[in-house]
Amino acid sequence: MTPPVAQIKLYGERNTGTNFLEHLLRNNFTQPLLEGTANKQEKKQRRQMVKPLDGKLIAKIVKDRFDTRASNVRLLPEGLGWKHTSPPLKYLQSVPGRAAETLFLVLVKHPVFWSVSFLNRPYHSFFDYDGMTFSEFIRHPFVPTGRDNVEDPVYPSVVDLYAAKVDGYRKLIEMGVRHEIILYEQLIQDVGGFLARIGARHGLVRRYPDRDIVRDAATKNDIATLADYREKYRLDSVRSIVTPDDFDFIVQRFGTERLRWLGYSEA
Repeated sequence: MTPPVAQIKLYGERNTGTNFLEHLLRNNFTQPLLEGTANKQEKKQRRQMVKPLDGKLIAKIVKDRFDTRASNVRLLPEGLGWKHTSPPLKYLQSVPGRAAETLFLVLVKHPVFWSVSFLNRPYHSFFDYDGMTFSEFIRHPFVPTGRDNVEDPVYPSVVDLYAAKVDGYRKLIEMGVRHEIILYEQLIQDVGGFLARIGARHGLVRRYPDRDIVRDAATKNDIATLADYREKYRLDSVRSIVTPDDFDFIVQRFGTERLRWLGYSEA
């Protein structure tokens, strides 16, 4: 018999559709969803620092990143880390009982779709990407923030940041916690099937056993619907939305082994 799950923790980037999944969880299941509170002061500082890069600025960026990571660590007991983070592994290892009673949901998106989405909403960037082409953007250095909870202070590409977070997801799963890796592209194509599978597999109590509550309107305050997102994020079209050179660059930076581990085809 599947033991009950006391709480659910959601990992994944905002541009993987975590808001959509959050609505699904809250509306369809009774288990509490652990929070990840954004650092508003850090957001304000980032907005002020979007300017051309120089030596003094990058030193300030890196210092700010480590300072804010320390402040984020103080909030770990409340929410096990950020929704947009690499999991706080050391903390989770220090509270094995709490980790054991949590179902970790890791929502991912194909790195090509992820990179395109990130350029549309680079929500925690230190750089001004306005005017950059997509090819320039994915080849531009990226500085993570404290809440990213990653090791390197600067990445050659934002794709490398995503790869580092996926490595964090893998290390979390290697701890033996209860988990689900959810491919966003598959989730939106069969939302009802996803709810049925995850509920049955983990013994989640449904709010309304006879129906699914699925949000049709976008969570990003635009006019797109679920049908629009289903059409936009079709895996059979992922090659066609970027140039062949950009596709190869992203896959090379992300790594075919990570693609396979997540469950994506290398094609």
